[in-house]
Amino acid sequence: MMLDHLKSRYASAKSFVFVEYRGISAEEAHALRTELRSQGIRFTVVKNSIVALALDALGKGAPFHGPTAIMDGEDPVAVARAAVASRRKNKAIVLKGAHVDGKVLGAEEVVELSRLPSRPEMLGSIASAAVGAGARLLSAILAPASRLAGAIDTKAEG
Repeated sequence: MMLDHLKSRYASAKSFVFVEYRGISAEEAHALRTELRSQGIRFTVVKNSIVALALDALGKGAPFHGPTAIMDGEDPVAVARAAVASRRKNKAIVLKGAHVDGKVLGAEEVVELSRLPSRPEMLGSIASAAVGAGARLLSAILAPASRLAGAIDTKAEG
């Protein structure tokens, strides 16, 4: 039952990051889970052999040496940022690697991924660029008419 649940969960997950959590207290783990949950990220500690079976069945291997927790969520950059931020707050957390859109990443690549703009940030900058370009085009189109109106206004006054 647990294996089937994990298979279905990780089959649909776009990204997950593996971290070692050895050395953090129960209170710290609870605080971490609460913080991650507020960001839409799950922090799961499951027996390594069960997770390994689930991921192997999906064709996704994992770095399981020592106690491993899995952080997963919809936005790969947000999950990577949360993992890196967690490591910064608590040195006992060690980045092990990740799966992002079917690719296996090492710990260094997780850090690099965390530095990229998130999906909402990227969409915002694209929308901003599109709106800015449209405004500049409209301004260029209306500029001759504005100059003509200004010249007529000046002629009418003078």
